[in-house]
Amino acid sequence: MVLDHETTPKREMVDAKRALELIESAISLNPEGVESIQCIKLGNKSYDPGSAEVLAELLKDMKEVEHADLSDIIAGR
Repeated sequence: MVLDHETTPKREMVDAKRALELIESAISLNPEGVESIQCIKLGNKSYDPGSAEVLAELLKDMKEVEHADLSDIIAGR
């Protein structure tokens, strides 16, 4: 499974609420849940502190990640 925030092509500021929406959308595609995610792509987005906290909590549960593409990430305010 891939957690891919790049599927929405526009650059956007991601807050905690939007981070949860993106995560839930990706997880809904795989019934095995976050534990089975092998690749994450977080590029082309700006993340505020709240969204970073949401992602950090999720990353703690990802035990199978083999590739993390963090290119073109911008820390927001």
